[in-house]
Order: sequence, then structure tokens, then C-alpha cells
Amino acid sequence: MRHSRLLLALPITLALAACQGQTVDAPETSATTDNSPRPAEPQPSTQTTAAPEQELARVRWHTDDVVPASAPVLVGDALVLYSVDDDHLMLTGVDPQDGAVLWSSHASASLRPRGQALRVKEVGGLVAHLEPSDSGPANAAVAFAVLRDPVTGHEVLRSSDALSHADLPSACPHDGAVACLTVPVNGDWSQQALMSDGRLETPPETAAGVPGWTAIGTLGLSRLAGDNTQVGRIVDGEPTWQIDTTQTYGAGQSTATSWLFDSFGDDSVLVGSIGLGLEPPADGEAWDLTEHLTLGLDATTGEVLWRAPATSNFCDTDITGNDDDPLLACLWHNGQGVAHDRALTYEDIDIDLVRLDPLTGERLWQVALGATTSADGEPSRPEPWLVSPSEIAVTSSDGLLIIDVETGADRPATASDRHWVEDSDLVDLQTPGSAVDQVLLTGRYRVLDGTGEPAPDVPWPLPGTIGIDLADSAGVVVAEPDGLTAYADPGSDR
Repeated sequence: MRHSRLLLALPITLALAACQGQTVDAPETSATTDNSPRPAEPQPSTQTTAAPEQELARVRWHTDDVVPASAPVLVGDALVLYSVDDDHLMLTGVDPQDGAVLWSSHASASLRPRGQALRVKEVGGLVAHLEPSDSGPANAAVAFAVLRDPVTGHEVLRSSDALSHADLPSACPHDGAVACLTVPVNGDWSQQALMSDGRLETPPETAAGVPGWTAIGTLGLSRLAGDNTQVGRIVDGEPTWQIDTTQTYGAGQSTATSWLFDSFGDDSVLVGSIGLGLEPPADGEAWDLTEHLTLGLDATTGEVLWRAPATSNFCDTDITGNDDDPLLACLWHNGQGVAHDRALTYEDIDIDLVRLDPLTGERLWQVALGATTSADGEPSRPEPWLVSPSEIAVTSSDGLLIIDVETGADRPATASDRHWVEDSDLVDLQTPGSAVDQVLLTGRYRVLDGTGEPAPDVPWPLPGTIGIDLADSAGVVVAEPDGLTAYADPGSDR
């Protein structure tokens, strides 16, 4: 099953991630080459499909009393999400019945890489977050780890000391009712468990036994933070395999500039692409995007099972979230990424969108897109947008296309084709006790019609990965740039 994915969001900004750690020897079973023949390339799809009739969702409630900075998470009887209030990052609880704000508390991302999306973490039925402290140097971004009741916001537990954190607190691998933190211990980043009296202790059977390793994906996939070319898998506190990205992917390629890993085949295969630089490029520096590579790795041994040259699964999108969710990738015929003002701009793009078999790397279908653009019309890698549980919208050189993810059949979009576009934004926020902080706002969606204009209504059912399902089929709550909306089945009276 595909569990989750993490991406240092390079198209939005050149985010940095650096920690210190130690190295371990790679096992002999780790593979760095693969001489298997490339699969035959299917011809670009010429199939077309007609626009289906769309039933429209009913709006159960909407609130603009909260400005989302993340997707909401249902914890107990409350929706909890990161939000923005007067240039401050907050953690906020919302009543799922009517959208009323229940509570709000100051929050911090501390030293977590700025390109990673914020996501609320549940620990033993409570919500865990970092609360900024006004002590310590601004560049240390020290914060307390806090556990709160999701409905009342009442503080249940607080760490004794304000420390720098390399990630948000989350449930410990050894005990889901205990929060684990990634904090400096004797000069190295180390995972620590938050005890009931506020003290920190080294937890058993976790990656804490391998100082410096930081999780970057599913099934224990981690990297030596501080050497972004070393990627491995941690199981029960021990590295089971390790690869060098400059050998396995290509010279100069690393997780320092981006990564995206998914799991497939009952978690037996890890599929991932990484960035094209050892560090973010300086202004004017260009990357040849045809050097991207998508790999299928054996989750147990790290062996390379297949290679898909000139492809990147950064063009992937979660359609269903189920075991058989399709694997989509960009196939780069041409293209450059050029750094400008800490952002990556694109030139001379020529791309196909392909669906890959995650177990073999075989191309199942292929749709020619040509010179693709972003939502604002600038040259960009294609960003598939969800239309329905079985269709995506993608901008091509000939306009917006609607593609059936099962067959690859495509058709020009019409004005009635509504699609979900993620609204991401890197903003400057004030953090008490520290300097101005940059936070990536993600997990927020807008609905556009086939002409790119805001749609007045929303099709039902929503794609499976949009929003959070409420209990007893009471609807789906979606974070939007201007608030939260609960959508419901138009045939339901709830």
C-alpha cells in the first residue's frame, strides 16, 4: 500500500535541509546498477472520451474564521489544523458539526525543512505540536513540545525545556501514546521520547540508535541528515540497507534539493525520484531535467528493481489513496530548470505524462503534453489536478486535457470540467522569540472550471484524497485558501 510521501517542494522554493549524523557501511546486497532492458515505449495515446455528467455536492457549512495552513485532521471529536492568524502560525481546533472555532494556540515549525508540508500529529488521542519560546537565539527557533486535548485545547503535557527541533513531534514507533521529538543531543540530532513529567529519554527500538538519521518517506526510509547523498531504511532502530544517491541515481543527485518516495506492492517496492543537485543552485544556474530518474527499489534489500530514465514521479498525484493507486511520472524529452530568486523557473519544456507499473517500471500508457505551463501560464512541469476518482486534468501545449488514469484516454477540457488545484504558498510569519520564519502553506484546494476560472460549485463525489471524511458519512471537510468547507452528498439530509 502507498502510505505517504514527502517532498522538499523545489518548484515552490529551493528549500534547505541540513543536520549532522554518522555513516554506516552499505550492505553487499545493495544494488547500484541495473542492466535490464528498458521497456518498450508505447505510442502516445490517441483515445478520446466524452465529458461525463457531474452531480454537484451540497455545502453543509463554511467558515472563514480560520485561514488554513494545512489540511485538517479529525482527532477525537474535533478537526485540528495549522492556521495563520495575524502573521502568526497557529494550531486550531474546529467543531466538525458546524465549523465553529473551538480553540487556537501559537505554533512553530522550529528548524523543520521549510519545503515540507505541515500536518497535525495525533499522539494517544491528543494533538502534538511545537509552541514557540521567547528564549534562546532567534536562529535556534527553540520551542516546547506540547500535547493538547483536541476538543478543548487544554494543555495536557509540556516538555521541560525549550529546544530546537528538526521535525514536528509525532507518535513514537515503540509506543503510539508517547510523543517522540527530534532534538540535539551531544551535538547530534537524536530522537527522544517525551515522558509524563516533561523529561526526555532515549526510546527503545527506534532510529535513535542510529544518530543523525531522519525519516523522509514510507517504511522507515531515511537519510543521513548532513550527508544528503546517503539514503537507507531503518527497521527497529537499525539500518537494513544504504545507498549512495550519486551512484544509484547519478552524479550530483541528492535529497538536498528534493525527494518523493511512495510504496507499492504490499509495501514490497519503494518508488522514488530525487533532486538534481547537491545543494540548491545559485541564481542563473541551470539543471538539465532530462537527467531525472525514477527508481523502483526492493524495500527489504535496497536492490534496484527497475529504472525509468528521464522520468520523475514529481508529476505524481494521489488519485484514490488505495493499494492500486496509479503511479504517474513526467517523461522529459527536453527541459531546463533555472534558479532565479530562490525559485526554479523552467525553459524549453517538452514532456509526456506516463503511467508506470510500480513493480516493473513498464509504461502502461503515455500522453504527449509538449510545452506545459503552471496555473498562471508560466512554463512549468505538469501538475496533474484531480477531477474525479478516475480522471485528472493536465495543462498541455494545446490546452487543458482530461485524462482517464486507467486507460490514458484523453480529451480537451470543457467549461463544465471542474478540477481540484492545490493552493500552496510560502509565506513569511512572525514567531515569538525568533526571527521572521518562512512556512509552506499546503493541503488547501480550490476548484476551477475547464477554462481555469473559479468554479461556483463542486462535483460529487470528491476525489478520495481531497479533504477529510467526517464520521458516519456526514461529509468531507476541505481546507481552502479562505477557510474550511464541509461538502456533503446532495442526496443526504445530514
